[in-house]
Amino acid sequence: MAAEEELLPILCGYFNKIVQSLINKHKAVTLEYLLLRREGKIFDMLLNHMQNHSLAILLIELLQLQIKSQAAENKKNKMAFYQSDSEEKEEGEEAEGDAALTADELKMK
Repeated sequence: MAAEEELLPILCGYFNKIVQSLINKHKAVTLEYLLLRREGKIFDMLLNHMQNHSLAILLIELLQLQIKSQAAENKKNKMAFYQSDSEEKEEGEEAEGDAALTADELKMK
């Protein structure tokens, strides 16, 4: 844009509500679009219009979101699975099955 355009506060409020609704309903897809496909340009645009209250609130909301990577989530689920298996074993049993699973996992990687 050659000249800075003045944004209407009511339209900024609507934009804020729409983006927040998208995040609430489809968080992963919305964040993937905003952060990866648009390469974070949304933050640059919001910073250019910080004088608008609704857009400043939206920027704060976006910055406060916590993103969990898929790999971290898979690792967490896998660890919970192993912990539940080991809790079910009796104290006198060997953990041979766990060692075999670990070796198989290493071969896959």
